[in-house]
Amino acid sequence: MVGTRALAFIKTKKRLVKLFLLSLFCAFFLGNTLSLSNYGAVLSILGVADSGPLAGSPQELPGLDLEPYIYTPMYQIAVNNDFERYNHTSLFDEDLRAFYSLPIADWGLVFKPNMWAFFVVPPAYAYSLLCLIAILLFFSGYGRIAQKLGLSSFTATCLVAGLFFSGFVFYWWLLFSSVLALFPWLVLLVLKERKRWHHYVLLYYGFCCWLIANFYPPLIIGLVFVAVILVITLRPNFFRSWELVGIGVIAILAVGTAVYYLWDAIGLIQGSVYPGDRRVHGGQGYSTTLWLGHFFPSLLQYNLRSLTPVAAAEQVGMSSYFFLIALFFVDYKSLVDNSTKQFKYSLIVVVAALTLIWCWMLLPLPSWIGSVFLWDYVQPRRLQVASGVLIFVLTALLIGKSYWRFTLLRIVFFSFGLLLPWYLIKFTHEAVAANDAWAYLDVVLIPVVFTCYLYARVRKSEYPVKVVLAVTVLSNVLAFVPLQPLQSARPIFDTAGGSAVEILDTIVASNPGQVLALNGFEGTILNGLGYRSVGHAFFLPMPEWYRSHFPELDKNQYNYIFNRTSSVRLFHGVEAGTGGGVGVNLPIDRYGVDFQIRTVNILQDMPDRSLVVKGLQSVSDFSVDRVVISGWGNWSGLNSEQSLSIYTQAPIESATLQYAMSRRGGRAIVSGFWLELIFSEGAGVSKENLSMCLVSSDPELGQYRIRSADDIIVCDM
Repeated sequence: MVGTRALAFIKTKKRLVKLFLLSLFCAFFLGNTLSLSNYGAVLSILGVADSGPLAGSPQELPGLDLEPYIYTPMYQIAVNNDFERYNHTSLFDEDLRAFYSLPIADWGLVFKPNMWAFFVVPPAYAYSLLCLIAILLFFSGYGRIAQKLGLSSFTATCLVAGLFFSGFVFYWWLLFSSVLALFPWLVLLVLKERKRWHHYVLLYYGFCCWLIANFYPPLIIGLVFVAVILVITLRPNFFRSWELVGIGVIAILAVGTAVYYLWDAIGLIQGSVYPGDRRVHGGQGYSTTLWLGHFFPSLLQYNLRSLTPVAAAEQVGMSSYFFLIALFFVDYKSLVDNSTKQFKYSLIVVVAALTLIWCWMLLPLPSWIGSVFLWDYVQPRRLQVASGVLIFVLTALLIGKSYWRFTLLRIVFFSFGLLLPWYLIKFTHEAVAANDAWAYLDVVLIPVVFTCYLYARVRKSEYPVKVVLAVTVLSNVLAFVPLQPLQSARPIFDTAGGSAVEILDTIVASNPGQVLALNGFEGTILNGLGYRSVGHAFFLPMPEWYRSHFPELDKNQYNYIFNRTSSVRLFHGVEAGTGGGVGVNLPIDRYGVDFQIRTVNILQDMPDRSLVVKGLQSVSDFSVDRVVISGWGNWSGLNSEQSLSIYTQAPIESATLQYAMSRRGGRAIVSGFWLELIFSEGAGVSKENLSMCLVSSDPELGQYRIRSADDIIVCDM
């Protein structure tokens, strides 16, 4: 009796310690308004003081840049728009009720409880709470699933941490965090036996929240398949009960609610060129090399960059090394001895489900085969999440019903299995320096496992398995945590005082209608700052708005360019067209927005050779009668005393100078330029006989020569 009380006291004490540590973490996270965000890269360009991340540094990589360029500014837009449905702060008055959920004051807000705080507290705290809720739901939800599969609390936490600190989660955090975090809780609700009426109400509410959080069919279809497999695995009698009918009705009602809420958005997408009503076949755009990422999480990346032609964001999965460790070091004899009929059944179901997913990902199967599970709407790479969660389930099953066994032979096979793909794909890649310690991150588990083996042999004790589990998590942390810095949300929602913001305000105030047309800013950044920017990003197509600006395009060409989910980017001297992916490239000069006060001086004398070189330029277009030069000079802000001097012997008939955005940021935000020179007719100018030197002049910074990336731009004439 005393022993039972002592054990209960110890368990209670442990719970209290865990609760205390969790409370400290939450208080620290919210007190500093922290979030996982790369928006610090934008804040740096804007010259906002004290805007650096608490930990880490912003990364601007393909796929990862969608968060600071599009998704985070959408929250700024919602706040600036007083949470109205239509974006009255933009030129386009677009509908903000789209597949990507935002805090909008409409009836759908009932199904966005993680966003209610935006209507109560300052937006920085609400944004931080949004991130914190997703983290807590993720760890607690998948942790409970792992424990139901037979794992101890510590092992379950390690496996969930491996899932959380994975490439897919950190690349797509803000976009998919709510969907990923809510998913295990929906499964747990379905698994609950002896449901009462309020459980069905809660399940309907949870399904609606999950669908409205991000109505992205490829991800949802894959996770629904996983949910069915989990229910078969953990509660096979469910499909022989009347409960199935009730859950089916609830699911239909939830889908109907989400579709009704997003009806306008669905109609626009279905009638668009991209994404449209896409159908795919098995193996489309996927390869065996990408598939290896399920087992070797950082194999295809080095220094946060992809080692394949596929962008890292499109190849990463929800994966860790736990599955490989389980395959090589699980004691299969104990697994067989401890196996029940139910366990064997569960193992067969999960392996069969994984095999089906991998067949769709790798094999050129016709669409009609995938239509059985609606996979004909799912690009193979979008099943990486479903595959990752099922690998997590399979690993938990293997570990939960067996003991560990580290032998020298197993370690040799494990080392070979780890080293071979690492050497063939990563170590020999031209981008990887053999003497760089980070190149060995993928194989760090080999000495760890061997050390644990020696320790157990020498001390005649059990294997220190917890060390292996902890180092496995650490390898994922080192590989992917740098993708998402800990960024305070305060400067995200308060950019006042940024030196670049002052310059942008000056430009806007001088343009008719206070419209801002500036190249170099991607996505919704400028509108998120409150500007009526021509450059923008649209979750839903807005084709009709552009019609008056491009009357020369025929109907089909116009529809192809503008009837799509898009990120509209502005450039000098281009024609309207698509720029790959969702990009749409448009000419700035079509919008009647001009603000150029810098003067151009054409001189024939040599510049002062003592001038320091500062700035960069390159030729983007050249012909016998015209040359286009783009780059940046050493200018600060914009004023009429700034100038660009062109030293050349070539006969120039006209020179057009336009300001452009510069990545230097701060007061140098528009120190970029676009220069078009037209030569006199019959001048016979060629790259071989043309030479010139460019010098920037600023009343505060003085004169500087601008170095060149092209041979024709020189200062020796």
